[in-house]
Amino acid sequence: MTIDSIISSVFQLVIIPVLIILTKYLVSWISTKAEELKTKTNNELYNKYIDMLNQTVTNCVMTT
Repeated sequence: MTIDSIISSVFQLVIIPVLIILTKYLVSWISTKAEELKTKTNNELYNKYIDMLNQTVTNCVMTT
């Protein structure tokens, strides 16, 4: 077994699944924080921008 195959195996078995789990956690955390911000403000314009920002960041995180 060469070092290249070992590194490839580590990426496939460990690092990629961990990144997927972290991505799901990050998206969940962002959504939770956005909802907290929306409950703290009574301004509809702010809530609209919070929703837009949440959606944009979530889409960017899921794409990468």
